[in-house]
Amino acid sequence: MKFTRRSIVVFGSLLILLIFLVGFRLGRTIESADKNFVPPTKAPTPSQAVSPTNVPLELKTFTHPCGVSFSYPASMQESKQASKQTRLQDGTQSIEIECEKIASNSGNVVADVDTITPTPSGDALMMWQVRNTNTRQIVSFNVSENLVELVLKTLKLL
Repeated sequence: MKFTRRSIVVFGSLLILLIFLVGFRLGRTIESADKNFVPPTKAPTPSQAVSPTNVPLELKTFTHPCGVSFSYPASMQESKQASKQTRLQDGTQSIEIECEKIASNSGNVVADVDTITPTPSGDALMMWQVRNTNTRQIVSFNVSENLVELVLKTLKLL
């Protein structure tokens, strides 16, 4: 088989056209892949951990006519509900104090502050009673769970 100059030119032209078309198709697929390409994100460099600063809790001392005193957060507001009943409240935190005369059948009331065991009374409140033999009264406490430790540590019978 003998190739003439004319057949070589035609064959060469067809080959160049084929290479051009294949290259054009390949370029379109690469371009669409480039558009969808998401570069990998760099891993964040570890920085020094930020620790929350503790705001010092400002405390006030509360003295009740029943003969008890304790510390409580200064942000709480006092509201008297009756002559022998007081409520300290700040948002969801509360401390309620109520005094009663000592009855003869008050056997489950603690007379020593160190032996108080609070019991749950619902809605995140703890309740306990203390007998103040100096004033001859029973003092009932209804305190938010997060304030129980503070009140118990600072509770004094006067």
